[in-house]
Amino acid sequence: MSEEAHHEEHAHTSMKGYTTVLGVLVVGTIVTYLASLVDFGGYMNIAVALAIACVKASFVLIFFMHLKEASKLIRLIAICAFTFLAILLTFLISDVEGRKWMPNEQGWIHESQVSR
Repeated sequence: MSEEAHHEEHAHTSMKGYTTVLGVLVVGTIVTYLASLVDFGGYMNIAVALAIACVKASFVLIFFMHLKEASKLIRLIAICAFTFLAILLTFLISDVEGRKWMPNEQGWIHESQVSR
């Protein structure tokens, strides 16, 4: 099989597809900025920002990194990598939240209960 025949059997994203994805990413960036101006309360600001970032990253992976045309094994590897990243981020957020507890003579207290 020649290189040209091998290249033609894979359908690549057209220029219209790339400009559509570019438009989605620009709109996603604008939505991210507008969401940063709103106070959703607590950890919801982070959750909204991460959700928007995940959607934008999905478009980059699917179209610009050609996961749409990749084999099932490559897709599985990408899904496993991002699942592992999500697990690590979950542990990171719980660790940061857990550091708000401080030792005291009576036991552990939350930093909001510390008198200054």
